[in-house]
Amino acid sequence: MIKVCLLFMMINFVMLILFMVSSIYLIMLIYLEFVMLVNLFILYKFLGYLNLEMSFIIYFLILMVSEAVVGLTLLVLMIRMVGSDSILFFNLKW
Repeated sequence: MIKVCLLFMMINFVMLILFMVSSIYLIMLIYLEFVMLVNLFILYKFLGYLNLEMSFIIYFLILMVSEAVVGLTLLVLMIRMVGSDSILFFNLKW
């Protein structure tokens, strides 16, 4: 159990590094969603291992959906205003 959680934490760390390196906003949102899915799996395993209540997973899923909606809204607004979802292009404008 601990080895699986450590593996997912390492995957989570690698995805966060890729998240910081990427210059395309859509790719960063996909990385962020993958990190949230890994965190959801770790949370599910821990709650199942400790025989705790699983209702917290619903709250975490609501948080995941709301952050995805905010991210996509910002993506659409940025594409409408700037014309591209490249972060480097967006920084050159300012």
